[in-house]
Amino acid sequence: MEFSLIIAFIGTQLVLGRKVAIPLGMARGMSFYFVVMLSFGLDLVFVPLVYFIYGTAASRIKFIGRIKRLLIIKQERGEHSKVFKWLKRLGKTGVALAPAIPFTGGINLSIPLAHMLNLRPRDGFLLISLGNFLGCLLIALAAEGIIAMFV
Repeated sequence: MEFSLIIAFIGTQLVLGRKVAIPLGMARGMSFYFVVMLSFGLDLVFVPLVYFIYGTAASRIKFIGRIKRLLIIKQERGEHSKVFKWLKRLGKTGVALAPAIPFTGGINLSIPLAHMLNLRPRDGFLLISLGNFLGCLLIALAAEGIIAMFV
């Protein structure tokens, strides 16, 4: 496998998300397991960073405080959605399902939900990571099925 393909995958994941990166990587010849594990690994790096920004760094650094305010505005818009209300009623299960279900908002929805449910950071991170892994699997399985139809 080419190193440039891996770098392109990482860049696509960071810019456009796993919903684009996983199908693109598989279409370019990356293996199912490699794509899932690389995408999940990138999520494992990204989630704690966003969790930290949302939780503690915002009170210490002005720039990060502005980012948090933007996230709160997005969260308040999302709180009125049916999906957010449904996930909130599910409690901890909702925190894990938010990043697992494609096109629900992912960590932008699950991290604020974890904070609203007053989960310990460790528990929130574990639930969000579980949801990210399931989401990676779902997207990869769907991409594999679609690719199989056309090849």
